[in-house]
Amino acid sequence: MLKQGKSSTGTQRWQCKTCKKKTTLTPNRKQSITYNQKRSDVLHMFTKLLLSRTPITRTCEILEVGRETYYGKLEFIYRRCMEFWERHEDKPLNSWVLLF
Repeated sequence: MLKQGKSSTGTQRWQCKTCKKKTTLTPNRKQSITYNQKRSDVLHMFTKLLLSRTPITRTCEILEVGRETYYGKLEFIYRRCMEFWERHEDKPLNSWVLLF
């Protein structure tokens, strides 16, 4: 494999020496938190509106997105929260419970 620069998302591109096909690896968490998100620009405002308990219809109006995008962002944030919980909270919590 040969390095072939970087993609638009900032990940390394590679080219096969034999078949000359190019490929890009998916970025890790540090490289891109919004990987594969079409409307990543609304993610921070969406989270603020979600935490302030703004109704769904009003959030869609403010962000100018449809309900499908709303629920897609909700699922995205849920997955990120679960990953954070598994990485940082699950192990300390389990070790603390075993003490009692």
